[in-house]
Amino acid sequence: MRESHPVVYKRCGCTGRRGRCPRLLEDGYGSWYFAVQIRGLSGHRERVRRGGYAGAGEAEHAGRQLIAAEQGGPFGAGCTVGQWLRYWLANDQGIRPRTRQGYADHVRLHLVPALGRIMLSELSHCDVRRMFVALAGRRNRYGRPLATATLERVRATLRAALNEAVREGLIDSNPARTLRLPAAPGPRAQIWTDRWVAAWKATGERPTVAVWTIPQLVAFLDSVREDPLYPLWWLRGLRRGELAGLRWVDLSLETAELNVVQQLVHVGGKLVPFPPKSAAGKMDPKIKAVIAAIDEDAWTAIEYPNAVWDEQAGCWVSDAEIAEVSYTAFASKNKQAVTARLIVRRVKQLNPQAGIGQDELFSTYRYHAVFTDSPFHLVQAEQQHRDHAIVEQVFADLACGPLAHLPSGDFAANAAWVTCAAITQNLLRATGCLAGGAHAKARGATLRRRLVAVPARLARHGRGHVTVHLPQHWRWRQAWMNIFDAVHDPPPAEAV
Repeated sequence: MRESHPVVYKRCGCTGRRGRCPRLLEDGYGSWYFAVQIRGLSGHRERVRRGGYAGAGEAEHAGRQLIAAEQGGPFGAGCTVGQWLRYWLANDQGIRPRTRQGYADHVRLHLVPALGRIMLSELSHCDVRRMFVALAGRRNRYGRPLATATLERVRATLRAALNEAVREGLIDSNPARTLRLPAAPGPRAQIWTDRWVAAWKATGERPTVAVWTIPQLVAFLDSVREDPLYPLWWLRGLRRGELAGLRWVDLSLETAELNVVQQLVHVGGKLVPFPPKSAAGKMDPKIKAVIAAIDEDAWTAIEYPNAVWDEQAGCWVSDAEIAEVSYTAFASKNKQAVTARLIVRRVKQLNPQAGIGQDELFSTYRYHAVFTDSPFHLVQAEQQHRDHAIVEQVFADLACGPLAHLPSGDFAANAAWVTCAAITQNLLRATGCLAGGAHAKARGATLRRRLVAVPARLARHGRGHVTVHLPQHWRWRQAWMNIFDAVHDPPPAEAV
């Protein structure tokens, strides 16, 4: 089998015969196949066979197209979806073990059986949609249809794998990105009132999500007071794996503090320690101790989103407060210790169930600290830091966009390029605001990917008339139309 000539042959589905089926000589019986040798994902040459063609010429043409795509593209340009999924699972080192295990189950049970034989370069939105339609009608081992959450997780696995294929240059776009699954109504929480308790005792019926009242929670905690793990019932905000991963070295009984530095994950039948998911668990213990020691009277409410000015008290009523303490950084390094201001902003975490009547037992906050030697007073210094964060965000957008491709070492050329970059940055931010929704705060790369690189078809009609045909079921169609309607005047009304 030579590299530039595919081998073409005919096959049928007859069983129980030995040797070549005599009916293959008949026209219209069986189907044509081709076999070629191309570079696989590992970089070595592999044999690829495809069939189902009506004629020998059609099969040979498809084989030559595959060879041409392989010669002009990266390794694995002619691989199937199944080959890519297995390669991705085996080589992506950024996937956590527990997540990898879930991905492997989705690939083995759902993705490979439905899409495994399709060439990766030929995978389409219709193929993906057809697979999920079939999955929606499938039953699990309990005889029930697959849950919407399961379909969402399968789609997330496929999207992650195809996104990596896009980054590797194997495909131009992700056909699973625009897929929409039917949204399942989430269970509505109900307060576990005495009437619900009575109905449950009488009929056995209870709501899907029942929320305890404060007296019921107090009664429960009293009932488990003798449990050996009773102190853990009071720890809020920790995941089960983080609780199981606590060690005595992470706990200080003298200062009533614990540090979350690992969690236990069940992988392959064993409990394996891994770093925690949340970056908040990695905060410097010294900074956490300093923040915990701030007196409640030291916090000052600031003007923040949804803040209200109290005329009588003469201050802001806000979910955000700031305070400052003196802090010495780099104390462990000789002659490098720096003492300055540690400004801390805390934002209240609102209870998502408050709208249905579940009041909070205690207030919880998210803390954001900044180490600075700013000479301004507390409120002004904190406001300036937030302004600097906005400017740094603009710099980050420019660095990953036009400033990553400065044309030359010529100062004048680079100056002109920076001027154009600033203009396009302002236009891009205006585009996001006109699109509305999450696009108003999206990164520049996100706006370019969603709204600028439009997968549209242009059609010209006469002089100066251009029609943009947007793809059907495009996820960002409405956002793009918001921009179009804002910058274009409506067509003039026809004279009556």
